Amino acid sequence: MPSAEFSGSLSWSGLASITGTLNAVKAGKNAFEVKDSSGAALLKVHGADAPYGKPGSHYVITDAASGSTVVLIYRTQMGNYKNPQLWSVYTATAASAGQQPEAAPTGAQMYKHGTFSISKDRVYKDANGATVLVAKRFVGNHVSNVPTHALLTGPDQTAAAAVVEGVPWGGEFIGACTFAKGVDPIMAIGLAVTIKHEIPSA
Repeated sequence: MPSAEFSGSLSWSGLASITGTLNAVKAGKNAFEVKDSSGAALLKVHGADAPYGKPGSHYVITDAASGSTVVLIYRTQMGNYKNPQLWSVYTATAASAGQQPEAAPTGAQMYKHGTFSISKDRVYKDANGATVLVAKRFVGNHVSNVPTHALLTGPDQTAAAAVVEGVPWGGEFIGACTFAKGVDPIMAIGLAVTIKHEIPSA
């Protein structure tokens, strides 16, 4: 990975001291854990699926130590040939000074952190609509339930920002993320996972 720095607030302040790798792994039915390079669980993730073809699928991410919810990733719009698929990202802390909390789709008061927009372009945008991460391409099989690797760049679409390896089809919050300094790995994994949420037809 390059040493280039990327600006942007982290979704969870505990990640600020970590640059290198995080590993999201399965921990049970609809349950996942995000671990550091030593294998210590930092975050726990619970996934919930809406009926097929409907919005509402989401991931609740909690602090492994306290159990407090720190991130919510919620699909608010299904995609079609005219409109992108949208996943709204909410956090427990403000993305910027003076930001006011709002009711998240689950009913909790949280802060809008950004959006995953998935169409021809697959991007993560911050709360102000500025592009932060761009999924350039996946390496691997695109037509069956085989894990693939996502390559992500910064907003310039040139400098590598993160690589997320072993991302399965079907929406499981799984992937080993190697990230450059200043890049939020949870947003990188989240973008890769939401892109591959629906298993394609063979």
